Amino acid sequence: MTHSHASGSQSCPAKPSVASDTATRLTKAAYIAGLEAAGTIEELEEAIQAPRRPHRYCGRGYAEVSAARHAASEALCAAHAYAPYIPQFKDGVLTVFGESRRLGRGRSGCTWQYAGRWAKDVLKRQGLSQRAAYQVWDWWISGYPHRAIAVVEAALGGKIPDPVMDTLTFLYKGIGPINYSLEANANDPVDSRAHRPCACGGILFDWGSGYDHGFTRVSWHCNRCADVFVEYCTDKRFAEIRKPRMPAAA
Repeated sequence: MTHSHASGSQSCPAKPSVASDTATRLTKAAYIAGLEAAGTIEELEEAIQAPRRPHRYCGRGYAEVSAARHAASEALCAAHAYAPYIPQFKDGVLTVFGESRRLGRGRSGCTWQYAGRWAKDVLKRQGLSQRAAYQVWDWWISGYPHRAIAVVEAALGGKIPDPVMDTLTFLYKGIGPINYSLEANANDPVDSRAHRPCACGGILFDWGSGYDHGFTRVSWHCNRCADVFVEYCTDKRFAEIRKPRMPAAA
């Protein structure tokens, strides 16, 4: 005798196959058509995020998609009120807010680095903060110029200010204090770190530095609490902080 399952039992739904999932994604031609049909920045973003069939991020097919996306992005920027803030490059000439700079034929990494520095200076003269100028350039050079429009709008509204320099600012609460002391610091002849008192009673140590939109920043970590601070530094202040790290002359 055989026994059947109870009538109230439920079976697990079948998972969609990889083939069916791929079939619902856009072909390259349909994806490009969506980019070209976008009439607003919001529509272009939606088209960019549309599901597309698996592809490689290189080769002729990807180049075609990139060219279509870039053309649609530039067209929307050209028609926008903030168009002067968005860099344009044509026939070897880079233009920003009516100012132009001809680039060399080679257009190496160094060429673009100096071009970027010039473009950011132009944008700063037109009222953008340094942070905003860097963001505009980064979106443009990466092939998404339309995303710089929101940056310009926010910057002109005072929402992307530059950091206060030479001022200690709370950044975040870390996972715990660092395992370091004034004694360990004094006994290290090569890497003596700058330090300062922390409000908790511990000691903040220079725990690394970096760059943020052209600003030099030092990260301060405490050996008693988990607080992490950041200090954006002028060249003079950075030299003061890092001077203790220099080993004594023999």
